[in-house]
Amino acid sequence: MSRKGIWGLVLIALGCLGLMLLAVLPFAWAQYAAAESQRVREEISLIESKQAGAKTGTGPKLTQGTDVTPMFVSGTTDGTILAELQKIVATRAQESGVQLLRLQPLQTDTNDQLTTIRMEVAAGGSLAQLQQYALKLETGLPVLFVVEAFLTPKQQAESEFPSEAMTLTLKLEANGWLEASAP
Repeated sequence: MSRKGIWGLVLIALGCLGLMLLAVLPFAWAQYAAAESQRVREEISLIESKQAGAKTGTGPKLTQGTDVTPMFVSGTTDGTILAELQKIVATRAQESGVQLLRLQPLQTDTNDQLTTIRMEVAAGGSLAQLQQYALKLETGLPVLFVVEAFLTPKQQAESEFPSEAMTLTLKLEANGWLEASAP
């Protein structure tokens, strides 16, 4: 076979492979689209079930036997409750790898044995660390409420990437339980 004949066969073989690829491509795309569609349907179903559960009030219920004390910061005075909250905030900052820049106590409200304590917290770190920190604060026990959050880049940051040097300022609110002091 001549050189031109070999090139002709190679071109025909490449053309056949190209046509086979074009024939398989729609099936692969349809399979991807079906998987993505299924994922979206599952997500919508989850959202709808959560909405239905919220409307009907289903889910775990508190009973008289439920111990709710871990949900509250406890202490004998407003000052000890605030100190306990500072310790919790600092521990979660250390676990997340963020640097606490400022802890500022704010006005507290006391009503019988329940007190509402507030604190402004400024922490520095990367965006990922600060996200982890906020998540730990909001999902752990005792229950802490983030009332306000401000995320700003650090001034005069040494990194060329702004997301590596951020400051997160949070206003936290927690409920504290005043324990009876020892006589």
